[in-house]
Amino acid sequence: MKNETIHIELIEKYLEGRISKKDKKNFEDRLCSDSAFKSLVEDVRGLIEGIRYAAHNDLLNELKKTEKSLSPVQTLHKPKTVGFRRFKYAVAVAATIVLLLGSIFTIIISRSQTGKEDYFMKYYTPYPNIIHPVQRAEEEQMTKEELAYYYYESEQYNKALELFLELQEETGDSESTRFYLANIYMAMGNYDDAIENFTILLNDSVLFENQTRWYLGLCYLEDGNLKAAEEQLERITETENSYKDKAEELLSKIKK
Repeated sequence: MKNETIHIELIEKYLEGRISKKDKKNFEDRLCSDSAFKSLVEDVRGLIEGIRYAAHNDLLNELKKTEKSLSPVQTLHKPKTVGFRRFKYAVAVAATIVLLLGSIFTIIISRSQTGKEDYFMKYYTPYPNIIHPVQRAEEEQMTKEELAYYYYESEQYNKALELFLELQEETGDSESTRFYLANIYMAMGNYDDAIENFTILLNDSVLFENQTRWYLGLCYLEDGNLKAAEEQLERITETENSYKDKAEELLSKIKK
């Protein structure tokens, strides 16, 4: 029991990028050679992910209850006046809406003609922040790492990208840092850099393998490389994991 507790503490440090370079190498060497240890790491990662996700949801629910109990803010309404400037503004807004609707209609028609659905948008959701889940706190009180994950979870991807690149340079190339960095590129629509970082992870990582293959497959799908997308999805289906059902479902659709 004592040894298992030590292992779990070490695994948690590894997942959070708080492990020394020497211990990281020993850890990853053991992951490659010890299937029982790899299974334990997967179990701990899943457990941490589940606990943090549940705790995050509980916190959000409590905050929502608190905010609902607050008195509504009263505002003073001025009498409405319509002038020439407002009329011009309304005309400009209407023209913009017409142009947007036209563009959307063109996209819809184009997709209906090709007979292809946007499977990327249907299946893509950013990977959750399980390393440093957002708590309601002042940004000034956060460490650089906490702030990077805060920007990631709040979808401030430009700020998140800047901090993750700094972390990568300052603390080394941890698995979790590169994984979330790739996810940031993906969320920003920079699929080339996302694919590059996910591919590097597949060569070095044994921890985020299925997650990496899933998001890499989606990147290839959105990039129009169906063969490469199918290859990643098929690799996911070879083992029992949380992405297997989704991968099989998506494969059946894109192969039609």
